[in-house]
Amino acid sequence: MLLIKGNRLVSSNVSFDFPEKFSIVFNNKLYCENMIRFVSRTGIIKYGTVNIEVSLRYANESAVKDLRQFIGYGGHLRSEIKPIVRGDGTGYCAYYNACQKTIDMYAEKYDFPMTKQGVNRFDLCVFLMAGKGKKLVQNVEGGMDIPIVKKFLDSIRYK
Repeated sequence: MLLIKGNRLVSSNVSFDFPEKFSIVFNNKLYCENMIRFVSRTGIIKYGTVNIEVSLRYANESAVKDLRQFIGYGGHLRSEIKPIVRGDGTGYCAYYNACQKTIDMYAEKYDFPMTKQGVNRFDLCVFLMAGKGKKLVQNVEGGMDIPIVKKFLDSIRYK
């Protein structure tokens, strides 16, 4: 469960700001019931949009194992899995290619002790999605350097 405090979404183990100038996607066919998707307006990247998905969920496997097996959006691992420190906690992250150069993606997972709500994982996915009939001309690393995306990522705190 996430609580809104000021401009932040807060749980017992993670908190983050709302990304500025992004829309919240409602009634979307998301693969995870406890997920929020934020989508940029067109024009932030050439020929596409930046998408940010966050979720709190129950996970059977470790974050590292899930990143090795991650196949969301037809993703193929294209980097090493590395630790990432945010606040007082350490998660793990990796980069993926997907859907024949129409999606490029970054995934991050943070394990924490089981909560009363039965969740023990925070998942973050940032992906660039090409517009219809287009191909991406930049990778997700470039998208994550866009100031409003970087500001959102820098706001994430693990406890």
